[in-house]
Amino acid sequence: MSVSLSPCSVPGLKPSFTLREDEMELGLGIHGEAGAERTKLQEANEVVKLMFKQMTRSDLGYQYFETIPGMEVALAVNNLGGTSNLELLIMTNAAIRYLVDELKVAVVRVISGSLITSLEMAGVSLTLLRLTPELLAYLDAETLAPGWPRATVGRGGSRTRLDSDPVACHSDSSPTAHDTRDKEPSTTIGRMMRSCVAEVCEVLIRNEERLNDLDRGSGDGDCGSTMTAGSTAIKERLSVMDWDNPRQVLLSLVGLVESNMGGTSGAVSLYSLFLTAGATADVSWSDSVSWATAMHAGLQAITRLMHWDQQWMSSDEACLLPPTHRRPWRCYTQQ
Repeated sequence: MSVSLSPCSVPGLKPSFTLREDEMELGLGIHGEAGAERTKLQEANEVVKLMFKQMTRSDLGYQYFETIPGMEVALAVNNLGGTSNLELLIMTNAAIRYLVDELKVAVVRVISGSLITSLEMAGVSLTLLRLTPELLAYLDAETLAPGWPRATVGRGGSRTRLDSDPVACHSDSSPTAHDTRDKEPSTTIGRMMRSCVAEVCEVLIRNEERLNDLDRGSGDGDCGSTMTAGSTAIKERLSVMDWDNPRQVLLSLVGLVESNMGGTSGAVSLYSLFLTAGATADVSWSDSVSWATAMHAGLQAITRLMHWDQQWMSSDEACLLPPTHRRPWRCYTQQ
């Protein structure tokens, strides 16, 4: 079953059909054959739901795919030709989630890539194969086909890890993703730090467009949006963090930053790396020396990364230089 957002293109010819910008077609053929229906654009999870419902429904009188809880299947997610890798992987993840969580089947193998394509056709197709030991052996067989994307998943199913709440991932005592109980800090300084972080988040959110505008001069113009995404996520979890435990707060912030901020600032390295390294120090809210040590550890971690990647070093080095190059950062942070 396929879903397409645009027609295929034959060089020198006009498209054989058109789709509006807010429209998608379910079941469209690889050569532009008419599909089952046209609907409004929807997010990936809803699109996958529509596709699998069409594949598994039995009320139309034609052959359908019957799923049995616990059965083992292989999933192929094909790029129709004009879909980015990012979009393809989003659809792959959504398809796996629906199969495992809703249809209760074990996705033993996943094949995702450009298998059969049409020029400039934006969309994906999903293929399910009911597995037998013989078919599984064929899928895993060696091949010289250069375009065959081999991706193997454990026999226990496609979900090799469980998604957990960022605040909970570093401590057994932290709240789970479903735990919304507030944790009121027992110390005055813990409450002060929570207020400070909340105010920083508010300031960053209010200045989203200003930061984006500044970033357009030397980047892709998303600095403010990235900061807002991270700040919003942190604000939502402020009340359940353990503000009496500085190290746990830093690790909680790492998880939130990695999960909600993109680019080099968040998911790739900088803030998460800085906070993780800082959390290795024995931090106390009221001990300025311990904070200096933590900050120094964070800066050292980023500096090591920048020396490893010269491309980042040229653009980000100014952020890490002390006010006077003759004095190390430790002097300033201790002050």
